[in-house]
This record gives sequence, structure tokens and C-alpha cells, in this order.
Amino acid sequence: MSGETLAILGGTPAVTEPLPHFQWPSRGEQEAAAVLEILRKGELSYPRRTGAIAALEDAFGHLVGVPYAISCHSGSAAIHAGYFALDVARGSEVLVPAYTHLATALPMLHVGLEPVPCDIDPETGNLDPKDAATRVTSETVAIAYTHQYGHSCDIAALADLARQYALRLLADCSHAHGSTIDGRHLGAEADVGCFSLQAHKTVSGGEGGILVTRDARIVERAALLGHFREQREFTSAALAPFLGKGLGVMRLWPWDAAD
Repeated sequence: MSGETLAILGGTPAVTEPLPHFQWPSRGEQEAAAVLEILRKGELSYPRRTGAIAALEDAFGHLVGVPYAISCHSGSAAIHAGYFALDVARGSEVLVPAYTHLATALPMLHVGLEPVPCDIDPETGNLDPKDAATRVTSETVAIAYTHQYGHSCDIAALADLARQYALRLLADCSHAHGSTIDGRHLGAEADVGCFSLQAHKTVSGGEGGILVTRDARIVERAALLGHFREQREFTSAALAPFLGKGLGVMRLWPWDAAD
């Protein structure tokens, strides 16, 4: 009521009952059975894209509506792979929202790119396309944006900006599993969409991540960064000599996929 002291300032709390214990992610017999099935099969590592990993990638790509999905050990690794897969010159600039998890921007430093923070829309917490437009330079090659808390960015405005300056788009969809706009799943609109499967996310694998794309070259370059022994057949002649090689920095193991 008006005039009463707020609880944070020493007043009486409006809610005095203890909060109920809520466990996330929800898990039960179905999840336990899936893990046990993999353990009993002995499928603790795959030499090729098969088994639970292939099932996860195929299902996730189908959900988002893109032809390619590749599993990673975290959402941060998916973003790292995304920047690597864009194959742009070292020292190039990438526009990023000033308000986001550090993993949206930090991985680009590993591939020699420079983050350029942009203001956000105070109503949504998402990157402001109007401010982003003022920060484009001759060195800008891409826009990375976060669908904060699952709410869509202004995709149309970002797409217009990307077309105007020939920029690539990387969508951080760590909060946006299943989110749609105009009937289309978020992540499908970008050159690269990156999802987190960390324990606090809407879809959890305990840990893990997924990179999605419509571009075969992007998924092939992402695989080169992530896998020691290649999981896919390469369609790009330029990358074909590297089939069977990789840096192995983002692999997701099958027990993560099944959790």
C-alpha cells in the first residue's frame, strides 16, 4: 500500500511463504531410459555422423527448417564455429549488441575479428538496427545479434541493413528454442544460427550446442573447426582435401545429446 516501507528497505515482505523448489531441466524415466540405451549399446563415441548425434542434428535442423545442423559441446562453441565458418578476413569488424552474454562476442576474438558494440532497444533488450547502421564502416563484415529471452529481434530491419552493406548475419538463439516469427523459427533467417543446450536453457542437454545453416560450406567449415575425424562428406572442392582432418574444439558427445 502507498506509504509502506518496501521490504528491501526493511519493511514487511508481501510474500512470506518459502518459494517452491523447482528443478530444471525437467527429467524423468524417458530421459533416463535414453541415456541407459546408449550406455548399453556402448555408443560413447562415433567415428562418423551416426547414432544419437545424427538423430539430434537431423531433428533439430528439421525443427528450425534448415538443411544443416551440427552439434557442439556448448552454445559458445557453436558461436565460435559460426564466426570461423563465415570465413571473413582477420581484423574485420562485427556489430554486436552491447547487452548480451559475453559468449555472443568473445568467440570472435579467437578468429581475429573485432566486436563493435551497438546500442539496444530499451523496450526489448535487442540490438537496435538504427544504431547499428551508424556503426557500419568499410571494415564491417557481419552483424551478430541475440534474440534476447526468446523475443525476436527486428529481423526485417537487420536483413535490410545486411543487404545494403553486403553483411553476413549470425543469430545467437541461446534463448530462442522454438521461438517463431511469421511462422518461421528463429535462427533460420540468418547465415548462421547458434543454440545453447546448457542446463538453464529451454531445451537442455546438460551442456551442448547446435549450429544451424542453409549453407553447405558453412557447416563444412564448422565441422573442420570442431571435429578431429570428419563427420560429413564435403561438397566444396576447396575443402575436400581436408576431409578426415580438423581441430577438434567443439565436439558434442552422445551422452549429452541423449540427456
